[in-house]
Amino acid sequence: MVTEEQVREYFSYVGEIIIAKDVVDIIGSAYISKFMSSLPFKFGEVTELFRINNAGLTSLVGCPDSVGKTFSCQANKLKSLDGCPQTVGGWFECHNNELESLAGCPRKVENFYCYDNQLTSLIGGPTEVSSEYDCSKNFLTSLEGCPKIIPGGFLCNDNNLSSYNGLPDSVGFLLCDWIENAPILSLLKYPSVNIDNNNVIELILHKYVGQKPLRQAIIKCQRELIDNGFEGNAKL
Repeated sequence: MVTEEQVREYFSYVGEIIIAKDVVDIIGSAYISKFMSSLPFKFGEVTELFRINNAGLTSLVGCPDSVGKTFSCQANKLKSLDGCPQTVGGWFECHNNELESLAGCPRKVENFYCYDNQLTSLIGGPTEVSSEYDCSKNFLTSLEGCPKIIPGGFLCNDNNLSSYNGLPDSVGFLLCDWIENAPILSLLKYPSVNIDNNNVIELILHKYVGQKPLRQAIIKCQRELIDNGFEGNAKL
């Protein structure tokens, strides 16, 4: 039988603990305070923050079903998100792990951070974010599965992409790698774009990104790309 003393042994918290049928609810926030590979009991609902960072976790089984604000499991040894909350009202932070899949994520979050993992695909991740999505520093070969609309920043640099296919229809800000010979003019529709690994390409794009009418911006940018030897990037 789970007791309040046991909860205090493994977690610090701010708020009120309610235990029913060995399931722990916290009206407030909870923070892991010991190093462990798995959670020692089951959480039901945490109304504010649930942070289980830097604890050596290899499993999320036992996590709350619902977190009212931020859920953070960063800097552990997780290979999957099995057991993670299905409802998160704020940020979802799972970066700096060993994740190979995003399967099991909630469908909608505020900000989503999955950078610095071992992901090759975004399938299974959130399909709706209200601000930012950072999937940089992975091994992604495709952007299939990312949200169609990202109001804030979309960071997908430091991956293994071979094209710009699969990018969201709309982003507030894009940070991506330069991909040799990959058509790049479609990026001009975004209001702000930064390109890693090629300063010349970045400078050219900055002249035309977000310009109206878009068709004329594409024609001018295409001409300048060709003049600078980037015929592959200038293809429509």
